[in-house]
Amino acid sequence: AMNLIKVARPAWFNNNEQQDCAEFLGHLLDTIKDPETERLFTIRTSQINRCERCSKESSRDESTNYLFLPIPTTN
Repeated sequence: AMNLIKVARPAWFNNNEQQDCAEFLGHLLDTIKDPETERLFTIRTSQINRCERCSKESSRDESTNYLFLPIPTTN
């Protein structure tokens, strides 16, 4: 496991410094390039926009490895 981390570690990650785990995971998944890994970790989204005046729609499909969700806080 340690060799995998050394090989997969992005060049811009410095030793003994805190790094972003989402950036590391994204880089690792891009490095692996395995169809099974891609199937498991790829999120596909579709954004649909509709004009309020003419009701014309446009859409855009995207794929990503990230899904950012808000963490609820209690006050």
